[in-house]
Amino acid sequence: MTRPPEYEQVAQWLRAINDDPELLQELASGYGDIKYAIEDGLTLDRYVGERRQVLAERGRRALGGIDLDGKSTAQVAEEYHAGQIAACAHRVRDLEERIRALETGDFPVPAWCAEDAARDGISLAQAIERYRQDEINAAARALDYLDEYAVADHEIQAYWAGRGGRAGHDSPGDGRPATAGRPGQGAPAPASSLDFTSGPLSAGPGLVSGRPAALRRPAGQPGWPAARRTP
Repeated sequence: MTRPPEYEQVAQWLRAINDDPELLQELASGYGDIKYAIEDGLTLDRYVGERRQVLAERGRRALGGIDLDGKSTAQVAEEYHAGQIAACAHRVRDLEERIRALETGDFPVPAWCAEDAARDGISLAQAIERYRQDEINAAARALDYLDEYAVADHEIQAYWAGRGGRAGHDSPGDGRPATAGRPGQGAPAPASSLDFTSGPLSAGPGLVSGRPAALRRPAGQPGWPAARRTP
């Protein structure tokens, strides 16, 4: 049986949790590289104990939903990898659905877009479009950062296939849209969905409050280039 890509990490976590003597010896090997350790009060026992404790706590958090009793390292690693597949599959689906909604203009508009328009001397439609492009790019970048999961695209496809075959309304089963073009490429939304100046605000997408500070940029700063998630 092929070991899951997280096998070595899971094995290290389990050894730390079980206070494995050989792991303690391995951890001790790095103590001599620390300058002024003894002068700073960092004894070998303290160094090894703290490193083991950190590894054990990380392992308990990561493996918290898995019953470890009576299971081999391989079995625990398989369960952990299955959880990673599920988490990644749902994250991909959520992000791509967010991008799809933004590209079609089907999204609530934050109330602060009107404030930005007044502050920057632009139309409300321009402020909303700037927000939309920022959100598309942020979601596309988040897709790129899914490399934290050691999960292959075919595993995501198999996950959704085992749950009815489709991750979303137009998805072939792996969370990716079936429509032409890649989500996150910054395609403009239909003009009708962005024409908020032709009538009262209540006629367009609902204005919602709350400004995500991490996604705001100075006026006039170019948007981030849309990222592309690679297998």
